Amino acid sequence: MKKMVGLGEILWDVYPDERHLGGATANVAFHAANLGEEAIVVSRVGEDAPGAALIDILKSKRFYTGYIQRDPRKPTGCVKIHLDENGVPSFECGWDEAFDYLEWTGPLENLAGSADAVFFGILAQRMPGSRATIQKFLDAAPRALKVFDPNLRDFTEEIWPVLEASLQKANLLKINEDEEKTLRSFYRKEALSTEAFLGWLLMTFKLDAIYLTLGERGAFCCSKKGNVYAPGFRIHPVDTTGSGDAFMAAVVVEWLREVPLREILEFANAVGAYVATKEGAVPAYTRSEILKFKHTRSEKNGDPDYYDLAGRTGRHWE
Repeated sequence: MKKMVGLGEILWDVYPDERHLGGATANVAFHAANLGEEAIVVSRVGEDAPGAALIDILKSKRFYTGYIQRDPRKPTGCVKIHLDENGVPSFECGWDEAFDYLEWTGPLENLAGSADAVFFGILAQRMPGSRATIQKFLDAAPRALKVFDPNLRDFTEEIWPVLEASLQKANLLKINEDEEKTLRSFYRKEALSTEAFLGWLLMTFKLDAIYLTLGERGAFCCSKKGNVYAPGFRIHPVDTTGSGDAFMAAVVVEWLREVPLREILEFANAVGAYVATKEGAVPAYTRSEILKFKHTRSEKNGDPDYYDLAGRTGRHWE
């Protein structure tokens, strides 16, 4: 059993008629736990009723809550979510919330040294204090696989230094198609193909692999070992809020098991698709349920362009 750390935000996903536990890095930890790994959430909530409720949920799921700090002044984080007719969410994030003030402590330093994987993003690094804590944690985790999912929703030039520092510390990067376009534009690489740009990112930041999610069309991986593509599963989505987080948790679980790249993608696509058929970002499930789902879903959504990219097995980015 590997120790997976979700480092950053835990908060409430607030829908028009209900709320669910959320926060991208916390979500990934929950999905890793569903898949049988030891998962730990590192974050900060307010000394308020919403914060107490989040801690109660963690305890009910048998999570250790000793790394959830309490803030006497700032409120527990929340994100307002609206789903379109296809279950695709739009987000309205709060500001100046408890997770923005995550503090560096001795116990966090000890945890970092024992972690097998650390998931982190941009949101919890928007304030200097929490940013410093997250960067210190990454520096104190030399043996851990560092997994960066930026979740670039409102990209501004102010984010640039945080993005650069995070890319330099990451081993694995996960982005979606919109984020790939945003990064390509920011780095002024519009003339490059997707394959060439991902290869440039891989070499520039010395990454082990980049995972590009394609929604219903599956996912593409550009790695030092070559390119791999796996088509998506044909489903009727209910809520896709946590699909990307579920996908990346599955990638890391299988990566640490040294599973072949294509099998990693196929399994991760199945986890992401399964989660999209449920309500909320972190529904409960087991590995056996995912395997059953994977083996009983024969209809796929493929993309000829990415089949072509993956077919260029002779090209590597070392």
